[in-house]
Amino acid sequence: EESGSCKIKFIRLTNKADKKISPDMISNTDGNIKYTGNWSVSGNENKYKESGEKNASAELKFSGTAVDINGVIGRDCGYADVYIDGVFDKTLNLYNKKTLDRCVYTRANLSDGEHTVMIKKITGEKLYLDGFKVYHSPIRVVCIGDSITQGTGSTEQGNFSWPAQLQNLLGSGYVVFDNAKHG
Repeated sequence: EESGSCKIKFIRLTNKADKKISPDMISNTDGNIKYTGNWSVSGNENKYKESGEKNASAELKFSGTAVDINGVIGRDCGYADVYIDGVFDKTLNLYNKKTLDRCVYTRANLSDGEHTVMIKKITGEKLYLDGFKVYHSPIRVVCIGDSITQGTGSTEQGNFSWPAQLQNLLGSGYVVFDNAKHG
């Protein structure tokens, strides 16, 4: 190799054509969401908020391979539990000093088919819901690079490489492949 030259290796990820199906954005006003508790529209923001009732919930039946819950973290928020197909999955801490709209929960690697996701308020003054995002197939991202990309030198190389961090940021609708090579 000459100085300054670069070799690029291409890897075929699949020999099948992917069905590129865009995720479904399900608004908080969608009639398929089952609400329990005291939900109302929050100002002009088109966010649903629940105030006053412990164990208030929002539930959606969907068909897909992954789901996001979009909502708010803030000073008037607390803890909420998330259930997938009736089974407890995770407790969310939605308290934050600054109020921010964001994806508050992501669940990937569901079998392709019918599922139910439910978020249930446990503590806090309010629980905000913008809606849900349902994925039918993941979007593939390939990371190429050197030892920096690979995370060489980290005690937990696989967990702290930037492709692993990118996977965490992008959420369940994406599959990030780490094709980095040192040197």
